[in-house]
Amino acid sequence: MGQGRKQLPDIVKKLKGSDRPDRMNQNQPKFPRMIELPEAPAVLNNDGLMIYESLGETLLDVGILNQSNILLFVAFCNEFGIYYSGSRDNNTIEKRIETVHGKTGSYEKVSPRHKIINSAFTNAMKLAPEFGLTPASISKIIRMKSEKLNPIENLLGD
Repeated sequence: MGQGRKQLPDIVKKLKGSDRPDRMNQNQPKFPRMIELPEAPAVLNNDGLMIYESLGETLLDVGILNQSNILLFVAFCNEFGIYYSGSRDNNTIEKRIETVHGKTGSYEKVSPRHKIINSAFTNAMKLAPEFGLTPASISKIIRMKSEKLNPIENLLGD
């Protein structure tokens, strides 16, 4: 028998608009809201650092980023930084395939560098939904944020 649906954190429920009192997690730990983004760790490359600073500020404003998930966010930035910088340097077919000379002759195979880039992208995309960074979840966050900014217009309708 399956485990059922994965429970969403209360903050995500509030952003989606499905924050009914009977569906809230009563035993969920409360973390203080982060006011300022901590200094980026040294493990990030330049592209990961850019993502950390720009996306981190946005996630702080929305209220998704806190002390409990900052390390997971750093992992996302690290993986996406590896993907982004590797893709920039590995953007032609010639760089994605390498010729190997063996005892039976030569053959072509996918470059190990390209495999690392693909692995980094896969890892980043596994972490992205945790922060509402997929196309479906970001549209919900943007919609909820705009509803908070224009409450009078929401009451009057379009």
